[in-house]
Amino acid sequence: MPTPRVSVVMAVRNGEAYLGEALESLSAQTFRDFEIVLVDGHSTDATAAIAQAYPGLRYFLQTGPSLPSAYQEGVDHATAPILCWLSFDDIWLPNKLADQIEWLDAHPETGFVTGHVQFFLPEGAAPPPHFRPELLQGTHPAHIMETLMVRREVWNALGGLRQELSLTHDVEFFSRAKDVGVSSYCLPQTIMRKRIHGGNTSLDLDRNNRQILDAIRLTLARKRRATPGAVNAAGE
Repeated sequence: MPTPRVSVVMAVRNGEAYLGEALESLSAQTFRDFEIVLVDGHSTDATAAIAQAYPGLRYFLQTGPSLPSAYQEGVDHATAPILCWLSFDDIWLPNKLADQIEWLDAHPETGFVTGHVQFFLPEGAAPPPHFRPELLQGTHPAHIMETLMVRREVWNALGGLRQELSLTHDVEFFSRAKDVGVSSYCLPQTIMRKRIHGGNTSLDLDRNNRQILDAIRLTLARKRRATPGAVNAAGE
């Protein structure tokens, strides 16, 4: 079989409530030259049955301990030269892949592209603690894994995700890409709808804050190594 142009990597654990809708959003894509690689974190619900019933989906059990490791395992199984990620509880709009591929094809100097997101709540649900309700209005530029489309050679050159950052891996990745001068672009149009619910790991405020500090420390250390005579955060 010919190699697809795009690999869509999914990581899921106990996602039966939303996985079918996420997969339907893949079926609705106007760009069709893609494969789906799903890494299951040993779900105990109907996740495996839903995934394995989807035509053409390649299903793997996760071997590593974290979400970043699941993402990387998906990349390792993927075959395409362009990579992107979809969470089991989110929905891509039909134009997502087509718009991003069009940009990368027209701009070969661009290493990766993102886009705008519309946040939404499940019907009848209230915003979880720590989520800012004003984000439910309009759309917003989002540099997150679910909007990212990246050339594989760029992903490999950057070294993928920091495995120790289970929640802020994307924050650190985009910071690292910026620090080394990777060219990127955020599409002005909306490419996905992101569901906000109590199970979103990104809303774990205490762990998120700790890992943001870890990501900042990694960034400062990287800049000190790259800049002769640079001082540390304490001015030493």
